[in-house]
Amino acid sequence: MLQQLVLGYLSTLKEIHTLGTGKVNKIISVELNEFYVETESSKAKYLAGEKQQPYDSIPESYILEVWKTLCEQRTIHAGDLQKSKGRSSFLLALFSKLPFVRQTLKNGRTALELIEYYVSELPESNITFVLDFLDEVAAGKIHPQTLSQQIHDKNLQRIKSSYRQGLRLLGFIDGRFNVNSEFVDQYRNSNEKKEILKNQILKLPYFFMVNTLLSAANNLNMSEKIKAVKELGLLVVRNPIGGNLMKESVGDKLSRNTVSWLQYVDLLDEGITENSISMDKGVRPMQTVNKSTPGICYSNISLIKKALLQNSDNILPYPEIMLYLKKNWTNLNSTNEDIKRIVDLALYAPKSYFYEVEEGLWGIKDKIDARLNHIYLYMNPRKIPLKISDMKYRLKVYESDDVLRQMLLSDIRFSQIENTAYWVLSEWVIINNYVYDYIFKSELLGIDREKAIEKVVQFHKLDKEKVIFLPQFDDRFSVFGTRIEIKRTLGMNQIQNETQEFEVPVEISEEVGRLSYKIINFIKESKTEVTTNQIVNHVFNVIENHPSFSIYSEAVKDLLEAVLEINQVEEHKWIYRNEAPLLQIENDKKVYYAVKNSLPIIENVKELLDNKNQADTQSYKNAIHFSRYDTKTTEDKLNAYHTVSYYDRVKGYFIIPKALIEMSVLFRQSNHGKVTIQHEEYRYEWNWEKNANKHYFFGDGVMDFFADYLIEPGHKLSFEIDKQVMYLIRVHKVGFDERYASEQQRYLDIGRLVEESKSVNKSIFSLMCETLAVHPSGMHWTTLQDKISEKRSTTKNTVTNLLSRNECFEQVEGKKGYWKLNISKLSRYYINEENQEMIEPAESEIDSLEVDKEEDESPIGVPIEEELPDSFINDETETAVSSVELNELQQLDTQTLIQQIESLFSKIAEDELTFKESISEVVQENFIHGNISAIEELYKSVESNIKFFERVRKLENERERKNEE
Repeated sequence: MLQQLVLGYLSTLKEIHTLGTGKVNKIISVELNEFYVETESSKAKYLAGEKQQPYDSIPESYILEVWKTLCEQRTIHAGDLQKSKGRSSFLLALFSKLPFVRQTLKNGRTALELIEYYVSELPESNITFVLDFLDEVAAGKIHPQTLSQQIHDKNLQRIKSSYRQGLRLLGFIDGRFNVNSEFVDQYRNSNEKKEILKNQILKLPYFFMVNTLLSAANNLNMSEKIKAVKELGLLVVRNPIGGNLMKESVGDKLSRNTVSWLQYVDLLDEGITENSISMDKGVRPMQTVNKSTPGICYSNISLIKKALLQNSDNILPYPEIMLYLKKNWTNLNSTNEDIKRIVDLALYAPKSYFYEVEEGLWGIKDKIDARLNHIYLYMNPRKIPLKISDMKYRLKVYESDDVLRQMLLSDIRFSQIENTAYWVLSEWVIINNYVYDYIFKSELLGIDREKAIEKVVQFHKLDKEKVIFLPQFDDRFSVFGTRIEIKRTLGMNQIQNETQEFEVPVEISEEVGRLSYKIINFIKESKTEVTTNQIVNHVFNVIENHPSFSIYSEAVKDLLEAVLEINQVEEHKWIYRNEAPLLQIENDKKVYYAVKNSLPIIENVKELLDNKNQADTQSYKNAIHFSRYDTKTTEDKLNAYHTVSYYDRVKGYFIIPKALIEMSVLFRQSNHGKVTIQHEEYRYEWNWEKNANKHYFFGDGVMDFFADYLIEPGHKLSFEIDKQVMYLIRVHKVGFDERYASEQQRYLDIGRLVEESKSVNKSIFSLMCETLAVHPSGMHWTTLQDKISEKRSTTKNTVTNLLSRNECFEQVEGKKGYWKLNISKLSRYYINEENQEMIEPAESEIDSLEVDKEEDESPIGVPIEEELPDSFINDETETAVSSVELNELQQLDTQTLIQQIESLFSKIAEDELTFKESISEVVQENFIHGNISAIEELYKSVESNIKFFERVRKLENERERKNEE
């Protein structure tokens, strides 16, 4: 892009003088980067009849040789220009006019060299932040000299330092960070602040040079200007420490800031003025238009080229090309097989314009045809489509129609509008659908064309330099001069109620799953009914008349039908369950389980539910009874069940079944601990913790158990407590529930995984597992590498070695270069890129998680007053009530508060008596049977309880003593 900018700047020059003799060279014209130059000698020869023209032509290849040599050698003289001998004097004089080039000597000969700048001359921050910082300085809130003393947060200190550097560039402070108070006051009191800033900016050599160069960049849009400035910075800016040229990572930020400073003071406009193209003056014939079908579409080849433009290297995996066409193909009835035939026809044709770069990655053969550069440069700033005949007439293209068409098809920059002879640039975004949607929803009769474009660009945050509006090709619009009107088509509800089935690509379903939390929160926060249209608009920014809208709509519908908290009011209308009318909830006699439409394993569940109020449920008072010694094995084993979800398997932790918590005294000791889990003859140590009123199993032992026994989503686990060995829990695989392994349940879990991903320093292996876990259908290894690189630097070798050496990663059948995660083989043991076995610790901290509704309910039949508060049995806490309970107590009057405390002490005393009696009985029974180890384990487990009761008793005695006094 810098080369294009440089050539554009040089083409604006009219007259130059050779460096040695000062002879005049008049540039008559520049066509396709070929310079036509008139000198005194050429004109004299023409007048003498020795030449047919009074000028000579300097071919583009000569110009490019000088540019390339200058970039490589940084200092050049005539002897360095082998190809352009005889024209070197003119060429050196021409390039000496570049604002970042100066004349010098090399080996005693006239030469050119690049002017170099330092990073400190480029702005580290946006100018608006710098000026806000100036206000802080002027108000005395902060002093530039003592930032480190006033700000202790290192990150904030770094940010403020970048603002301070901007003040130094603008002259408000000096090199030692002393404030120029007089200049600050002058600026703040002026009505021409921008003019003052403009003058200051133009005093800075680097800004002056960039502004001079960009003044001739009329053929570049804003993004291209930024790119060109970045390339310029990488060429001429050095780091003062070490003297190395500026790195690309630094250059991107500094170059954007440089351009934004120039824009702020109006030295650089927003971009290219859009020229309107000829349109019909009258009313277009009105025909019935189905709103769900966009008015403008592309050919299959053009769509593939637009797909490739998504990637900076213009290459994409085959499935991603398929997905792009599925999302943008206007025939919504097309199946995956139809799309596959369309793609294959383009990619595998005998004279295809595309080729397989490597392992399933596709690119275009002749990405850019230099012979079409002048057509691209002509079309881009004018924003007009052209026919082949227009190109030949306006731009003097002499190739035949067929040859030119083949050139356009093979160049990624050009795309053809389907069923027309017109060509547009692939990078342009045709906004016809957006404009139609805006006019339709705003219920306007008509609107000015430019105002419509402005509204759409602003609302959808589009790049103004890339958008193009083509109503003349779209039967949905009528054009009356500059006024645009639309034809009212089928209403939204009519289209939405159509019974047409759509084939939803698995990639879209996974994308919807990754955003499931955002979807559910949107419905929850709406407090009223929400339509699928609104969800797709809000979450995915897809409007109704975009080809992909129906696909997203169907995927959202499939997801929400599996969410228990969401009620479907009617077709494509949803409401959060808590917001549903009370009558509807009362009349809902369904029993809801963890998985939608699942069935209870217990056959007589209805009878049990009918009699649940009479059920004799175990409570804290008799929980200790389960540790009694008894020889009746059939009565000594108490079971609880848990079915592993996709989320459980990936994260390596899950909620402990409430039945297990009630049955085991272990989970009443404290808020965390360890427990021995036995499966067959093998034992594992699992961590457990209480967090946000839920108990969780987690840790290395859980992950090892999952990996050793190939646990998959849907596996049902039975937890069995043995009364004889109270600290041991046996676990068995007792079945498989397909519903937990269903796609929709998996997509909900993917949403949780995305929402709860942690930005910590994880290994490349862990990041790969997490990424593939939320893309269950697989991902091309290059895309995976890009995803990982967003969080941590990695290489192709690292990613491919980890994929090939660990059995939890598997290649996707039928998708070349694609890999997926085999969830059953996910383990914390893996082989790294150096073929060494590594251990990845399981997650050791349990966040407060949003759990299933079924898990969030209180145990049926357990009176609240019979449950001992967790804070009473935690040896590490100093308070017997939670902060919420404390706030509630603080609202009571003194007498009521005293009564509640006395009642609490009385209750604890009763619990202590029951506790001691239970312990005594257990000890006696185990002693009689010689089970000493069980007694020792029992005393260890209840030590915290004993200490708690001692503290309470001491507190009660102290209270009584004070009352007597």
